[in-house]
Parts: sequence; C-alpha cells; structure tokens
Amino acid sequence: MTFRENTQKIEFPLNGEWRFNFFNRGEGEKLNLYSENFSLDNWFQGNVPGSVQGDFFSLGKLPDPLFNQNAYQYRFIEEKEWWYAKEFTLPKNFQDKELFLNFEGIDTVSTVYLNGKRIAKTENMFTPYEFRATDFLTSGKNRLLVKLEPVIKAGKEKDKRGFIKDDWHTSAYIRKANFAYGGDMSQRLITVGIWRSVKIIGYDKARILNAQVITKLKNKNKKATISLSVEIEKFSSEELPLVLEIKIAQKNNHVINKSVPFALKGKKKILKVSFDVPSPKLWWPNGTGEQNLYNLSIELIDKRNYGIDIYEDRFGIREVKLLQEKDKAEGGKTFTFVINGVKVFAKGANWVPADTLMNPIPGERYRKLIGLAKEANFNMFRINGFGIYEDKEFYRACDEMGIMIWHDFMFSDCMYPDDDENFLKECKREGEIVVKSLRNHPCIALWCGNNEVDEIYYISGHSCEEWKFWGEKIFHEILPEVCKRLDPTRPYWPSSAWSAPGKFPLWKEMGDYHFYPVSSSGSRSSAGFRPTRHPYGKRILLPLNLENTSYRRYAKEKAKFYSEFGLASLPSIESLKKITDNNLWPIENNPIWEYHIAPSWPRPVKRFIEITNLLNNEFGDSKNINDFILYSQISQAATLKFAAEHFRAREFSCSGALFWQYNDCWPSLTCSMIDYYLDKKIAYYWAKKAFAPLLITFIETKKGFLEVWVVNDSTSKTKGKFSLSQMDFKGKVSLNEETEIKIPSNSSVKIKEIKLSDLKVDKRSEFLWARLNMKGKTVTENRHFFSLQRDLLFSKCSLRKKVERKGKGEYKISISSDTYARLVKIETGGIECDLSDNFFDIAPGEKKEIIVKQVNLKQEKKFPASLKIKALNS
Repeated sequence: MTFRENTQKIEFPLNGEWRFNFFNRGEGEKLNLYSENFSLDNWFQGNVPGSVQGDFFSLGKLPDPLFNQNAYQYRFIEEKEWWYAKEFTLPKNFQDKELFLNFEGIDTVSTVYLNGKRIAKTENMFTPYEFRATDFLTSGKNRLLVKLEPVIKAGKEKDKRGFIKDDWHTSAYIRKANFAYGGDMSQRLITVGIWRSVKIIGYDKARILNAQVITKLKNKNKKATISLSVEIEKFSSEELPLVLEIKIAQKNNHVINKSVPFALKGKKKILKVSFDVPSPKLWWPNGTGEQNLYNLSIELIDKRNYGIDIYEDRFGIREVKLLQEKDKAEGGKTFTFVINGVKVFAKGANWVPADTLMNPIPGERYRKLIGLAKEANFNMFRINGFGIYEDKEFYRACDEMGIMIWHDFMFSDCMYPDDDENFLKECKREGEIVVKSLRNHPCIALWCGNNEVDEIYYISGHSCEEWKFWGEKIFHEILPEVCKRLDPTRPYWPSSAWSAPGKFPLWKEMGDYHFYPVSSSGSRSSAGFRPTRHPYGKRILLPLNLENTSYRRYAKEKAKFYSEFGLASLPSIESLKKITDNNLWPIENNPIWEYHIAPSWPRPVKRFIEITNLLNNEFGDSKNINDFILYSQISQAATLKFAAEHFRAREFSCSGALFWQYNDCWPSLTCSMIDYYLDKKIAYYWAKKAFAPLLITFIETKKGFLEVWVVNDSTSKTKGKFSLSQMDFKGKVSLNEETEIKIPSNSSVKIKEIKLSDLKVDKRSEFLWARLNMKGKTVTENRHFFSLQRDLLFSKCSLRKKVERKGKGEYKISISSDTYARLVKIETGGIECDLSDNFFDIAPGEKKEIIVKQVNLKQEKKFPASLKIKALNS
C-alpha cells in the first residue's frame, strides 16, 4: 500500500541500550534515583526489550540459567527493586505534536518517571500501557526511569484473606505469567524487566485508535459482507472535517478503494462502513483449504489533504461457529468447530511460551515452530492460560499457515480475588485490550476464560470452608460481556475444562475435557484420581499398575473434545548434554534430575521413575540413559498416536484432540513433542501420521472384535483400494485381502470387522498391515501388533539405502529391509535437517522414501557422508 509522504504521525523508538541497577525495596526513591541529575555511570548496560535475567546472562554476570542448577543463582533478582533508565533527545519535528509514551509490555509492577516526575504506575505484564506525555517531555535531553517492584512481595501484600500458602499462589494477585513461578513445564524463573518495545508517538490533530473487521458469508459462501468499524480520537476542541481513505486488497488485486468524509465533533467517534465482496477468497484452516488473506489500510486525512494517521492490518474472510447439538450417535451434546459452514475436527496441541527468559522471540523461531506444526497436519493450537499473549508475529504466522487458536485468557490454576473491585477493573481492561488487538486475526477461533480454575474449585475448593468460587465473576460475567460486546463473531467458553452451567467441569457428556491416565496427583502407589459425579465428585485413587497407566485407557474415553491429554518424555541425549555436564545415569539420587524434572510434581524423580518403569514394561528394560530416553519417547508417541486415532474414529461425536504440550519454554522432562532446542521427539512423527487427512486405524472392542476404520478429513470424498495383510516379521503372508472402498468427505467409516477368535495368528511374530492405495500409491497405512513390543520376536534386519540428490540441500533417501525393521531412525550426524519422516517401521518388501532438506546449506559438503540409518533390531 502507498501513503502520503506528508503523513503527520511520527514515532521515536526507545528500544536498545538502557541502564539498569538494583536496590533494596524502597531504597531507590530515598536516593532520588528519578532526579534528573542522578548519575547512571555505574549502572549495568541492558537492553529493551528484554529482562534482567537475560541481561545478566548476556553481560557474563551470571551463568547460563538453563544449565545444571544455575537458575538458583538468579533467585536474588526476584527479591530486589530494579530501576531502568533511558536518556534521549527528541527530534525537532516532535514539537507541537500530541505526544504519548507507549510501553508494549512491562514486567510487572512498576512506577514510571519522566524528567523527575512520576507519571504512572503499572501492575500488568500482559497489556500495553500508554501515557500522555506532552506536558512532561522537553526539546532538550529527557530522562525516563522505570522502577520495578519485587513481584512476590507485591503479591503477598495484596492477599487480604491470607490465602497465599506459597510463592506460586501470588500469581493470583498480580497479572504476571503463571509459568514464571515454576510448574509442570518450567523451573521457577520470575523475570523482571521491560519485556516489549517502548516508543514515543507524536500525533497532529487526531488518530485512529482501533479498527474492527467483521465478515459475514452469504449465498453459500459466494458473497461476503465486510463490516468495518473505525474508532477515532481527536485532541482539539474544534470540529474537524476529516476523510477516511479505505483500501482493501487481496494479494495485488484491489477489492475496495473508498473515501469516506465525515466531521469529528466530540472527542471520539466510531465510524461504521460496510462493503459487499462478490466471489470472496475464503480463509480456511490447514488441511481444508487455502489461507487467503486481505490487506487493510486506513488513512486518516485532514482538509489540507495531509495524512494524519495510518492503520494497517490483515484479515481473512471466514465465519466460525461452535456447534453444540444433540449427539445422535453417542448421546450428550457435540462440541464441534464449524468454519465457513464446514465441520472441522480440531487437531493439534497446547502451545506454551517459546522461552522462559521473556526476551524477544525471533520471528524465525515462531515460524519454524508453527511451520513444523503445519507439516504435522495441525489445524489448531490452544494457547494455555499458563502462558502469555504472544507476539504479533505469532498470530500473523498462524493466519498464514491455517492454525486456528483456542485462546485462553491468562488465568490458570488459582482462585482469583474477585472481591477486589480494582482487580476486576484491571481484568476487564486486560480483556478489552486483548480482544481489540487480536479480533481481526482469522486464526482466533474461540476465547476461553481460564485454564482449570473451574475444575480446581469443583474438585478441591468446595471442601475448604474459607473458599467460595474466587474468580467466578471474572470468567462468568466480566470476560463473556467483553467478548460479546467487542467480538460477537466468536464463541466464548468460560474455562477449560468445562461442561455447562451447573455441571461438573469434567462431565463427559458435553464441553471440553482434560484426561491423563498417568497423573502426578495422588499417593505414591496411585495413578491419580477421577471424580465420579458432578458437582462434587469424590477423589478415587486408582492403583498404580500397568492397566491404569497404559495409553490403552484412552480406548474407554467418550468425551466430546479433548483440550488436554498426553504424557511426559525425556528430550534427546544431544539436548540433555546442552543443559548439564554431570553424569545422567542413574537417575535416582541425581540432583540434576531432581532439578530438571517438573518441579510441580510431588517427589518428581521418584514419581517419574515409578510411572516410566511401568510404561516401559511395554517396550523393554532400561539399562542406560539412552534406553530410558528411547522408551520414554516411545511411550509418549504411542500414547498420542493411540489416543488421537481413537478420538478421530469417533468423528464428530468427538471433535478435537489437542494434546499437552507442543513446544518447550525450558529444557527438561516435559510433555512436549518438540524440545526447547527444536529437536523433534518420536511423538512428532507419530502424531503427524495420526493427524493426516486420511487415516486408517485399528480399534479393538470389548466384544472380542478388531475393527478397521478409515477417517477422511478432506472436503471431498475419497475412493481407493484397501488392502489388509497378515504377515510375519520375515515376510511370509498368511492373509491378503483387497477391496475398493469409498469414504465420504469429513467422515469416519468402519470398513471391516474381524472376530479375533477366528483369526489364526502367532501373536509374537505376526502383525496386521492395513493400507489405502490411490493411483498406485499408498496414501495411508497402519499396523496392528498382538503383543507388547517387548514380547515381539523381531529377527535381526539388514537395512538397504539409496541416496539421491534432488536439488541444493535436498535429498531423497530410499530405505528397504530384508525382514521387519522396527523403529528405523535416520541420523544426520549433527547436520540440521528437516525430515519428511523418521522413527518409522518397514515391512519386508516395503520401500520407504524420505525427503531430507538441509537447514544450513553451508554444511552441504558434509552430507550425505554423515548419514546413519539404524533400527531397533538392525
């Protein structure tokens, strides 16, 4: 888009080098640090955006917080009062402007001083703050200071009821990211700093505050109406004749180019304009269509024909609905996302912040992670209330790649003080800012009030005499009102997990559900609890045995939408070596493991060993750290694969599978499928296949039958040749059936039922192999084993490979085996590559073709000589 060269809005960035220092609480003001003459010569040199923790590491003052137990050395930071200082001189063209000081993010409780005067206080790291600064800035040197309070102390001072039992629960009183206090995805690292950009903005007479785009589809998606609401503010008392120049383009094609004259009399005005768009290019989730985006530009023009402000954004034409209707197949009510009139099974995971240090996340890291999710057939992330509202680059990438977002507001696992009117006002302000800033992104599919707050109250809170449902006003009154008023096009859901008013949150008949057969709750000999009935179900501790911890428990599950499920696993040995120089084996009585295994777990190492040893009973005994890593990753991968396939076979009685969790903010044992160093675990590749548009899966029933289902998530019907083979691990075929099948679009169909008692099979050396072939190519396949892996009699295999160069940094590897090859792993010798598949099986006579793309082309000469391929039984 092109704009007038004489645009009057100007910006002066204050990012980059700042000075910072620490003092005992209250000492800074006694020393008059905010005075214009106080010397900053001995202060540390830091960076904004950033954090004290990140700066101390960059300056070499403290060691890498991710390594060994170094984060303990950072604990003193959270006890001190920190001051940031910036000196600057404004350019002359800022004179005679209306000036605003804009902080996109301050972490967290702060007081802002400008040229010796206190101008504001902040208590929310999630929201931007803007302060009118015209009367405080000078044409000469200016000095800006930000005082940051110790957040734990500030939180405890707000606890008038004496509910805080530990530091973690101060997060209920201060609007700071919950995960910073430590939890099941990170170690405690309570950051402090100015974590997002700072700038001064100068305006002439008026400005555009916000714009909302609402799209509505008509005539079976053949026509769309775009409704545009633009909020404008002026700074003078006189009436202003203005013009809005609106341009909308799709790629290089101009769709709308319209000038709207109007008079601005009062201080603010919302101008509403509507347009019809014939044959609109729709935005679709990944796997269902293209991610068409429109560019919006709005220029505010005065009577001199000067541009006085510019607003730019992107949006998609699409409609989203949450369908909750009677489930005729299984009873209860469905919980299905409908995009542009088409039902969509939600496939994906919970997203967590990409780094615990609150330093800026490079755009390429966002795009790498989101791109990998797209390749793994994801169409949804759930941004969990543990984390943050992400950077703009995150949402832009999700728009472009078709990843819908179930977006929690940042409340999680606490009882919030909704008897505090000031706190409620802050929650409302936060909700309004967040909704306004994100509502034009087509990727946002649902607003959710919190993570597990309702569930925690109904499970535990009711048993405490001093507790009521603290926070109920926020999630059931304030936030739904904000969403209905500011974004009526999207559904709002009070909590995750939640069912319906008056129902227990973990009621399977409707709503979303969290399920973990393996729980960190309960006693040493228990596998967690399941409430028996609503609203106040009793805790039933399940015996800690293989049956209660096995992923096969997912076969019994009948909830409507799984917004959390999963299992923890260790990262690769390469990733582990980046966080410790100590011996990793044995795990027992090892302080590194006590530190790096989720601190929210009771007795974390002992608990993890108990559970993992049980799960590993399916795969083998761990004799060393490499075994332990391998079997934990196979357990996780098998869990996600089994659960996702069973949920998808129930489509649309079940309409979503979002496992916990996708990525890491901290290198550790977590439920992630991609670790902190972006190394893919086995679960990544297995989930990619379980989420493929076309899926074959085996379902074993209680009645002694083995069913074969085909799931077709595409928008067109599919036909092909289905083949089912019974084969031993050496290649001998005892059964081979082929039939032509047709699968309707967006459906799950049972295509075969086998009575197990009629099937003559050697359970330790034979398997079933199902494939769907289209035009001579296998498009989906799956295998069924009749015994635990540790009991399967795999003979030694001999792998054969052929490597072909397809282009610069791109290769095709063809792999085959004389006998069954179990869990074939491709190793690239430390050269960073993206593999189309890994950790796969090869049946006798089968050939696998894998595409390898090098990330760093400077390493191309070392490849493919660095390539190694092996299987568990090679």
